[in-house]
Amino acid sequence: MLVILTFVYVCATRRLAKIAHAQNDLTRIIQRAYLSIEIGNIRSLTDEDGFIPRIIIHNVGRLPAENVAWVFGKPHFTSENDWKPVNEPDAPTGAVTLAPGAKMTQGAARLLIPAKYRDENMYLYIWGYVRYDDGFQPGRVARFSHRYNLKLISPVDCLGKRAFPKMAVRYSDNYNDSQ
Repeated sequence: MLVILTFVYVCATRRLAKIAHAQNDLTRIIQRAYLSIEIGNIRSLTDEDGFIPRIIIHNVGRLPAENVAWVFGKPHFTSENDWKPVNEPDAPTGAVTLAPGAKMTQGAARLLIPAKYRDENMYLYIWGYVRYDDGFQPGRVARFSHRYNLKLISPVDCLGKRAFPKMAVRYSDNYNDSQ
């Protein structure tokens, strides 16, 4: 009788261990930090020529995203509607913590848009990636690629700056993913 009871307890303990392991995996999926890289548009500079490409890093998860570091690839001008980067940009910079629900805006280096590109059917691709720790696993990566239609840039808006209207900007089909 003691052997049978011990066998039943061992089987029940194994089942509970499997349930606990599955619950742990589910908790990691539900509770971790998730970063969304949103279009921050391109802001023109007021005191000099050029633009500053921007992204908005948004923590849409439930845990703080730690060691958040970002990098922009070299902006790419092309007439291709579905351009894809051929390599990864340099190492990311930064090591900030982003609370759940928080957003931060980051800008790339100053960008000059040649006037000849504004008259043709050209696109500008702003791309790169953000690396972060999600609360359970270090080294998560969120890639971004945003496409700007250069033909739709407005020469001057109401604030005296050049800008891209919302209809000129979209997420690129390539290089937008998370790991």
